[in-house]
Order: sequence, then C-alpha cells, then structure tokens
Amino acid sequence: MRIAFFTDTFYPQINGVSNTLSYLSRYLRKKKIEHVFFAPDYGFESADCEGLPVTRFKGFCPVIYPECRIAFVPLKRATELLTEFAPDVVHIVTEASMGLAGLRAATALGIPVVMSYHTNFDQYLHFYHLTYFSQALWSYMKWFHSFALANLCPSRDTLESMRERGFQNLGIWSRGIDLERFGPSHFSPELRARLGARDKTVFLYVGRVSVEKGLDVLIRSIRSVSGVRGDEVQFWITGDGPYLNEMKAMDLPNVVFTGEKRGEDLAQVYASADAFVFPSGTETFGNVLLEAMASGLPAVCTDSGGVTDYTADRENALVCRYRDPDSLSRAILDLLDPALRSRIRHQALRTAKKLGQRIRHADGPLRGGEDFPADVSQSLISSCTKRRLEALIFYRRRRSHENSSGRNRLRGSGYGRLSGALGAHGGLRRNGPEKAFGPEGGALPHF
Repeated sequence: MRIAFFTDTFYPQINGVSNTLSYLSRYLRKKKIEHVFFAPDYGFESADCEGLPVTRFKGFCPVIYPECRIAFVPLKRATELLTEFAPDVVHIVTEASMGLAGLRAATALGIPVVMSYHTNFDQYLHFYHLTYFSQALWSYMKWFHSFALANLCPSRDTLESMRERGFQNLGIWSRGIDLERFGPSHFSPELRARLGARDKTVFLYVGRVSVEKGLDVLIRSIRSVSGVRGDEVQFWITGDGPYLNEMKAMDLPNVVFTGEKRGEDLAQVYASADAFVFPSGTETFGNVLLEAMASGLPAVCTDSGGVTDYTADRENALVCRYRDPDSLSRAILDLLDPALRSRIRHQALRTAKKLGQRIRHADGPLRGGEDFPADVSQSLISSCTKRRLEALIFYRRRRSHENSSGRNRLRGSGYGRLSGALGAHGGLRRNGPEKAFGPEGGALPHF
C-alpha cells in the first residue's frame, strides 16, 4: 500500500497534528508502508524532520495564525507528483490550501480519499472577533468533507459534534502516546533549581500561547491563586504564540516562561512539574494533556472538547467548568494537597498507558474484538475504514485498465458512489450499488 498525505501543518512546526503525523510516519516506516507528506515550506528544517518523506511547497504566513504557511499548489504540479508516486489512497489531513490541492488532484486522478478532522476553527473565530464567518466556514467544511470515503475524528466528542452538523462517513482515529518519550523518569532536579521552583508546587501549561487556549482565564486564576497561596506555587508556561509577548508584559506573579521545548527538553519539563493545567475547551483531542498524564502529572482540565473522552473528575483529573476562572482556581488550590495529587497521578498514568495500548471504534470494540495499538495509523489501515479502503482500491485498479491514461478530469456533480463514480471525464456520480460509501456533495470548483 502507498499513502499520500496532504497537510497544511507539519514539522518543524510543533503542534498536535504535526506530532501525530510524525508518530504515524514512524509506524508506517516500521511496517514498510510507502508514504509521502506534501506540506508547506517553513524556511528551515530541524532534527525533527530527519527521516520524514516530505515534499515542500513555498507559501506565506496568514495574519491570524502566523506560525502556519499557506501554500498554493498548481493542479498540474499536484497531479504530476501523485502520478509519479502512484498512491493507493490520499489522506487529506487539513482543509486549507494543501488539503484543497490534494483533494483536487486525487479527484482528477480517481484516487480514493480519506480525511481527518483536527481543529475546531469555528471556535477560534470567537476569540478573533470573526464569528460572522462561522456559517460560511461550516458550509465550506461540510462541502469539503463530503468528498471523503471516511472522515476520521480524534475523539467521540468531535465525532458527535460533526454528526450533529450533518457530516457523514464518520469514524474514530484515536490517539496514543509515546510512552518512551514521556514518563516520570525524565524528572530533572537541575531544571527545577534553574527555574527557581525550590520547594514550590509547579503547575505547568504546554501548548500554543494564544487566547483560544483559554490563557486569559488562566491569567485570572494565576492572580487569584497567587493572592492566597503565592508562596507555595509556581506556574510554568511552555510554548510560543501570538499571545506570548502580551502575557510577558503583564508581570504575572509566580510565572516562568520557559520558551518552546522539544524532544528530551520537553519531556523534562513535563516530568519536573508537579501538576498540569489545561484551560482550553477548543481541543478535538488534547495531545498535551495525554503527554502530561504519561509524565505522571495530575491535571486540571475543562469539561469541554475532546479531553472529555478520557478524563473523569476526581478520578484521573480535576475537571473544571470551561471559561470559569473561579472553578479553575479552586481546582488548582485543591491540587496543592499532596495526597490528592498522588491519587490523581496514579490514575492519570493508568489512563495514559491504556490509551497507549488500545484503540476503540466509535461504536465500541472493533469487529471480532480485535485490539490495536494506539498508533494513529493503525486505525486508518485496520479499523472501521479497512473494508471501504479495500473496495475503493480494487475499484481504482479496475478502472486503471479501462483508462489508459490513468487520469480522470473532474466534472462536477458531487461526491458519489463507487460503481460508475469515475466516468470517462472523471465526473463524480451518485448512481450505483455502493450507496453507503458517500454522502451527497457538491462539485469541486474549477480554478
């Protein structure tokens, strides 16, 4: 099998999606499954990129999200690259320019497409005062995802949210954790001494430093907690983002900004803290929370988003109300109790290990009761999408004998079914026996 991925975010950019794709590539290489990533060029490479099969495209920085790149890929170039690599399936990771290029090229060539959904962009609009774009955004997202054989969600919460909005062909693409990279053994007393923690209880935040992560709420809680227990606490903020300079200018009490950390340095930061605080409610999964759990940290999180899939209040985390600084403050103060931290820590480690070993389908255990490692790729290849992928791959190969050129041009009638889906001109039709494979959809635009 050969898989081509189109993504608007990738290493050296660090976030949940790029980390997921890194783990995925590691697994695919181990299984000797050929694959390639098509991603933007960030202007530099890092050690994180070594060994990753990636083709880069030049782009520019968007104003709202300057860490990203918008790369425009000509259809001719995209189809040439896909024709050369000859993938069995195209996996579209994101919905922006790279994802759209992949969708157009895959459809033009008649290559089956699966997609994944990672970011609740509509929730981000609220924090950037752009809510008037919400309806248009959801219309685009629903149209975009209507062309996918399967739409893979990282959590049950995200799946149900998409289902309510009318998305179809939904399944769970669960997440695991690298238990070798993250663990309590990475504890560093030298790091604590260097950051001035001494005998204080350290609460750690890791992630993008931006308002949509709930950091405005965390700031209020930091001030509140410091006002009553300031001599006992310290807060570490690890990461980078558009809100960082503004936070630094606030002269917050008991706060240390560690900067962005990677690899062993990040593992040490996790393991050397005493607790984790994660005020975000916009997450589709929350990779950093699981990394913190794997590092042995009891965590404070919210009752919103994908983190609700694997957290339970007073069991493996303290769950506070989303965007409620008083609730967040009370939870932080509660974790100053060493006995409570120890109990939550034990359950958090169990949760991380369990998610590192199992994958479950959205509707329960996989058929036959099989259990798969939580390697993100395993669900793509071996879970609920397997039969659909096999059917599409068979159909594409059959069609390749009927079309000597191996190419189909898009002619607009929307996402369709397998039988007769790709006509002489590559039109997407809805006639045929494979009705269950696709929802109604619109035509791809001509550029």
